[in-house]
Amino acid sequence: SDEGHILIWADEDQEDGPLHTNFRLSASGESIGLFDPYLNLIDEISFNVQSDDISYGRSVDDPEEWQFFEIPTPGSSNIEEDWCGFGDVNCDGSINILDVVQLVGFVLGNEELDENAQIAGDVNEDGTIDVLDIILVVTMILDY
Repeated sequence: SDEGHILIWADEDQEDGPLHTNFRLSASGESIGLFDPYLNLIDEISFNVQSDDISYGRSVDDPEEWQFFEIPTPGSSNIEEDWCGFGDVNCDGSINILDVVQLVGFVLGNEELDENAQIAGDVNEDGTIDVLDIILVVTMILDY
């Protein structure tokens, strides 16, 4: 079951808040573990070389498998590699009025969107789908 997400910054910047650690992870790879208050191991991972703007996380299809994601989604579930891109809400390979109709329906509460469609619809990446996202998709269609 999905019980939410938490973003912990392993950046050695504790002065930035309680979700910033007193250590940082190496981009060249290492291991990290998550423990409960009684020091029981909850989860762990060993990883190799990492790249900027590419996330490494659990596979959407198999939580035992780890994979790279070209579209990082901090604070949200990992999205599948077949994600169609910003604005292409219905994932038909083009951005058109059908995408706008789905966004309008979603904003009005009449349309359900799966998680990938919601990420595609949040064109300005502010965490919500609203009128501004609809305007941005219309602008994409008009090619301004």
